[in-house]
This record gives sequence, structure tokens and C-alpha cells, in this order.
Amino acid sequence: MGAEREERRWAVGPEAAGRRLGDFLRSATAEAWSARAIKRAIERGAASVNGRAETFASRRLAPGDRVSLDVSILGDVKAPTRRLVFEAARLLHEDDALVAYDKPPGHPSAPTDGGGLCVYDVVRRRFQRDRGEGIYMVHRLDRDTSGVLLFLKTKALAPDFRRLFAEGGVRKVYRAIALGEIPWGSRTVDAPIGHLTGGGPERWGVVERGGRRALTRFERVRVLGGATDLRALPETGRTHQIRVHLASLGYPILGDVVYAGGRRGPVSVARHMLHAASIAFEHPATKAPVRIDAPLPEDFTAALAALEARDAVKR
Repeated sequence: MGAEREERRWAVGPEAAGRRLGDFLRSATAEAWSARAIKRAIERGAASVNGRAETFASRRLAPGDRVSLDVSILGDVKAPTRRLVFEAARLLHEDDALVAYDKPPGHPSAPTDGGGLCVYDVVRRRFQRDRGEGIYMVHRLDRDTSGVLLFLKTKALAPDFRRLFAEGGVRKVYRAIALGEIPWGSRTVDAPIGHLTGGGPERWGVVERGGRRALTRFERVRVLGGATDLRALPETGRTHQIRVHLASLGYPILGDVVYAGGRRGPVSVARHMLHAASIAFEHPATKAPVRIDAPLPEDFTAALAALEARDAVKR
């Protein structure tokens, strides 16, 4: 069950005029939480200004603003992300042409402008050091999405994989936990996705004009504790596609700080509950069918268990 809310309130005085929300809350709280912990709590909908949820730590405050913070959520976000290293147990598949790795959440798939290690770095370094083999990106997963991530050992196969992805020859299955109890058993969303103006560089949405076609099939697994466990089968590969399509239906992913609109879930989680569970395709070199599965990570199964416990109490 989620932690009980512990809301604290402040009034912004003249001395704090122009301060960023994150800086203000860090100095206003006595627990010495890190700036990163405060920022993540804000992004997860823990803060409000003048009664409205505020998910941007950079929000400038004015004298008289009323600020509140639910500090119970900080118990989930104050722990640092686990250090990224290559883990042999996460190697899901390897042959002469391909490598599949079980991406941990909380780390980018590929290099970012902010620097720091990414999953591509640790996989590439291990294979170059131990085998003298190159490693090349095939596709990406969002930072907080876990699961199957493919890499190539040779650039020569890159055009074949681009064709497979473009023609729908790669079949992907995701598991997700959505906020709310979904009444339908299955549904297909065919809605174009485009960048939302003013929403930041990583915010996308269903748009009427200028978007690219996006198609996702959803299958309900079970309803439990005010949330829904489901499978998502994307037939296109747009940025944030599953997250955007679920949010457009009114059932954003549990823990999604970008698309949940500040909604709190029935249980506390430290990232969005989306996992790339399997990927299947015809091997571009051998032409043999390939299917690769990644087990549900511990935080995902823990969230399901907490929802089950909540369901049992309700009964």
C-alpha cells in the first residue's frame, strides 16, 4: 500500500521572490534531501503552487505563492540510482550477429547530452575488451523503461534491421501497470503522435495535425487495487508511444511523471512501470525465427504484489 500523505505547506515571502521551486523546497525542508531527490519528487507530482500541481522544479516563485509538498514520496526517490555496470546475468541472447541485454531502469540506452554512462557503453566495453568485437545500437528504450534491448555486432546488418522495424517485422510485447481499473479486455489505439509545443524536448502527445501514425494494441491481464496490469503491443515505434497512448485513454502508466498529470498511484513506485518483456523477429543473417524474453524486474513484481495486497484488504 502507498505511504500515507504527509503534506507540508509554506507561504513564499518577499525574500524568496524569483527562487526556483526546487531550491525553495530544498532549503525549506529540514531533512537535507538532495536537490535531485527534491526534483524527482516534484516531477512525480508531490508539489503544488497555489493549489495546482507543479511538476517543474524550475518554476519561479512570487511573493504570496502558497507552496505544498507531500514529503511521503521522498522515501521512494532519495536513494541514488544503482551504479551501472555490465552484469552477465542480464545477457539474454548472443550469437554471431546479435546481442540482447536486459536493460535496468534508471539509465539511458544510448549516450545523452548530459554525459554519464549508458547501457550501450557498458555492453560495448565488455565485448570490445573481452572479444575484440564491435557493438552497435539497433533501437532504444526510455531511461526508466526496463527490458529487452538489442545490439548488433556488425554494421552490415543495420539496413536489414531498419527494414525489419519499418515493415513491422519486429514484434514487441511490453508489460505495463496503468493507473485506474480498465473496463475493456482489449483495445487498439490508432492515433498520430507529435511533439507538444511548449511541453519540453521530451514531451509528446496525440495530435490532429503534423503527427506520425502510431498504432498500439492493448490487452488487459488483470485489474487489481485501483490499477491495471496489461500487455502493450506496439505496431509502430514512435517516441513514448505506449505512454502517450495510455495517457490519451485516461489510464497513464503508474509512476509516469511526464504523462500522468500529477496523479498519484495507489502504491508508491520510483519510476514508470513499463517493461519490454519480449521481442521476436526473423534473424536477418540466418533467417531463423528468434524470440527473446526478459523477466519482470523486482520493482515491477513488487508493485504488483503491493496492488494484490491492497486488493485483498479491500475484499
